[in-house]
Amino acid sequence: MELFEVHTKILTPFTAQTIETLESMASLKGSAGKANYDDVNGFSFKGFAVAVVAKTYGSIEGKILMHYPLDTALGISKKICGNMFGMEPDISTMNEETTEAITEFANTIIGLATRALSKSNLKIKFSPPIYIHDKSDMDLIMDGVKEIITTPINADGAGDFYFSYLLHHVTE
Repeated sequence: MELFEVHTKILTPFTAQTIETLESMASLKGSAGKANYDDVNGFSFKGFAVAVVAKTYGSIEGKILMHYPLDTALGISKKICGNMFGMEPDISTMNEETTEAITEFANTIIGLATRALSKSNLKIKFSPPIYIHDKSDMDLIMDGVKEIITTPINADGAGDFYFSYLLHHVTE
């Protein structure tokens, strides 16, 4: 499968749902950049991530990883808290409240995107989300990865974060 096909069929529902969810949950405008290949050996943990295993029957196996620099995760989660409680928390690090907000944001996106993909004929099966707060947990996520395709997302005023498709079988 070519990069464009992977981006269109797998990553696009995640990026589209992210743009919509940024607006509805955080009142932030979002935009997606172009998908590109990432270096497997140089791939780095951004600070907070959510992963789901995506298996297609007979063609591709991999993981979808939504990963944020901590400043971006904090910016988005503060906006979500502001929408929910009427006032953004005045903090400079992630706490229980902001972690719960960004987790709910990720759950919403994953749920909507996997529902959209389940209606396609791609026959993809997804695992429950895995939340990653520690760089050492990335070893498990990166095990067996042969190729990475990443789409950047910009949350206006909060920063950039990324959706990466970690492929276990090289797409040809």
